[in-house]
Amino acid sequence: MRYALLVYGDAGSARPSVDAATTVEVDGSASSIRDGTATAANEALESVRILDADTLDDAIEFAERLRRTVTVEIRPVSER
Repeated sequence: MRYALLVYGDAGSARPSVDAATTVEVDGSASSIRDGTATAANEALESVRILDADTLDDAIEFAERLRRTVTVEIRPVSER
């Protein structure tokens, strides 16, 4: 499965909404996972990464390895 990882950092607030999103908040070595899109108004999109992963859990593990304070929204990418 292919996943898009939308990496948010400080500054702005523009963010598209998708029901299938999973959000991983990474703060150093700690992380938290929740269903839904990133919602913090003080963050802006820094980068988008496309990741080939077998499962959503694999994509979450990749996001957790970023090891800096970011919010990562994970969305499945449709293979049309």
